[in-house]
Amino acid sequence: MNNEVRDVIIVEQLPVITEQLRAIKADIEQVTKNALSLECTDDTVKIVKDERAKLNKLFAEFETRRKEVKTQILAPYEAFERVYKECITDPLSMADRELKTKINSVEDELKATKAAELKRYYEEYRTSIGLTERDAPFEEANINVTLTATLKSLKEKAKEHLDRVQRDLAMIATLDNHAEVLAEYRLAGNVTDAIAAVNARKRAIEEERRRTVERQLEAEQEAEVVERVDEAIEEFAPPEVIEPVEET
Repeated sequence: MNNEVRDVIIVEQLPVITEQLRAIKADIEQVTKNALSLECTDDTVKIVKDERAKLNKLFAEFETRRKEVKTQILAPYEAFERVYKECITDPLSMADRELKTKINSVEDELKATKAAELKRYYEEYRTSIGLTERDAPFEEANINVTLTATLKSLKEKAKEHLDRVQRDLAMIATLDNHAEVLAEYRLAGNVTDAIAAVNARKRAIEEERRRTVERQLEAEQEAEVVERVDEAIEEFAPPEVIEPVEET
């Protein structure tokens, strides 16, 4: 290949560059074929090394040119992209951000108005059925106020929640341990869970009392056994021999 690499790959248009490369493909294949046909022995290994070095040098020259071509090809696009960003991306993105801010402001206000109306209804209905804020705080209803949800549907959820709390409290009032269950209910928010928690705690207390009694009985039995052993030892022990005191 006698032509300079720069002369082989000339930047015009991508299709033209592609054709340039295809035109020299046969030459590259011939060069590599000649190199691979060399027999590598003790006598010819230096020749093979030299040929390999030539191929690597040729490849390095092509790689250098490829990078230069890439830079030349990308330069117009990068210039276009800068103008595109200035003329299209920046103004449209700015407009989108400002419009989003305006839309969010209006939607937040609509949701706040809807939430305030819902809370007013919630508190009025809560009072009408004899519940207090302690019985059913608005926050514990966990009603998600969205733009798509109608005020009617939100009020229905509020009513369902308050009616359920009223039923739960009425049922709890009939229990013997209503004070314990009510305290647990205010924490759990679910009457079934509250009753289960109280019953579980009661069983745990009873179990602990039973174990305490068992430990006391075991301790008393052990003490009684020790006392009997001591008595048996005293009963069968030989009489104490008293040594006579010699008179001086």
